[in-house]
Amino acid sequence: GDNRVNVATGLTTLHTLFVRYHNMLASQLRQINPRWNDERLYQEVRKLVIAIFQHVTYNEYLHVILGSSIMDTYGLRSTGHFHYQDHIDASIRNAFSTAAFRFGHSTIPSITKYIFPDRETTQPLEDTLMRPTFVNKQKGTFIVHIGRWMTRTTSPPVDRDKILYDLEHALVSINIFSIVVSLNLQRGRDHGIPPYNKWREFCGLSKARDFSTYGGLEDHSAENAYLLESLYKNVEDIDLFAGGISERHVHGAAMGPTFACIVARQFHNLKYGDRFWYEKDGLFTPGIYICLEILSPRFCVQVCHVL
Repeated sequence: GDNRVNVATGLTTLHTLFVRYHNMLASQLRQINPRWNDERLYQEVRKLVIAIFQHVTYNEYLHVILGSSIMDTYGLRSTGHFHYQDHIDASIRNAFSTAAFRFGHSTIPSITKYIFPDRETTQPLEDTLMRPTFVNKQKGTFIVHIGRWMTRTTSPPVDRDKILYDLEHALVSINIFSIVVSLNLQRGRDHGIPPYNKWREFCGLSKARDFSTYGGLEDHSAENAYLLESLYKNVEDIDLFAGGISERHVHGAAMGPTFACIVARQFHNLKYGDRFWYEKDGLFTPGIYICLEILSPRFCVQVCHVL
């Protein structure tokens, strides 16, 4: 499993949700196909859960963080037709995992809320971070109350300042000396990630010649360009995470053009380099595809029932 399951109550809830959803589908398929052995049942349910996960990710989540234009440019929408491309390497790129996809750190809510049938309670993030025992309160029922909150609230917008305040405050309060932003920057350097300007060039974007917003940091506000200038001696020194997270967002997206390029390319490769992608001809019957179209948008509605 993933040892990060215990980092935050929201992560614990999502991990538990998919395990229980798998088990719920297994029980239903067992009734429909009583002659299937355990291995056949497991493999069929696993295939269904992965398909639903892929469908939700590409048709609901990516649309929110990348926007329609980028989705179309990189062919990320589900169409019901798929052609596997064996020359594409679907492995995770270092820049994606080490910098670009960590944009989500700025969308972590500063609170954890429990929604009971008759009331709501709220706790600061620092009171629940890395304390998985919270989900087991009252014989494990707290995970249901967290699930209700997660399905009834929207994610905070991507905001550089939010990273610097909420997460620094939360981590310092539980004696973790290295703050998240510092970890992201240091991790990028440890992994040998090329600096921000190199990725601008890689993505076909203009390279920054200086710290100005004209001919320099063109996708940054004057305030953010000034902040970067106060931190770096030369634009060629700007770390990918620092430069990317502080860009103005692409229209309809939750990130700037550099991160959008890296993230979209990664999800393009994950899709077209996967010979078991759920839309591949012959993987499912036409009836199953119809079921996926129906089940996936309702997945969030089913969360509390599954939990």
